[in-house]
Amino acid sequence: MSQTPASMSLRSVVTESSTGPAGSFWMSVLRRSPRMAIALRNRWKARPIADLTERELADIGLTRTDVQACFRSGMSADPTVELARRARINTRTMSF
Repeated sequence: MSQTPASMSLRSVVTESSTGPAGSFWMSVLRRSPRMAIALRNRWKARPIADLTERELADIGLTRTDVQACFRSGMSADPTVELARRARINTRTMSF
């Protein structure tokens, strides 16, 4: 069962690389906005999608334009939500 944004702890969102003054700053920001923390984490984890070939993107129902549009959204926007939505729409329109 996947966790919802409200049930995820900040500890699971912030990696161990967030230490020192910069890490303290980000921890204070993320404590105030857990949704933003989750969006940033998902943005970070979704980056490898941009490295897929056109064929690999098509296999998962996406186009290069879809990926570029999702990553152009603001830093607080979760691109994985929009990528999933676009993949569902594309899969419906591509199926015979």
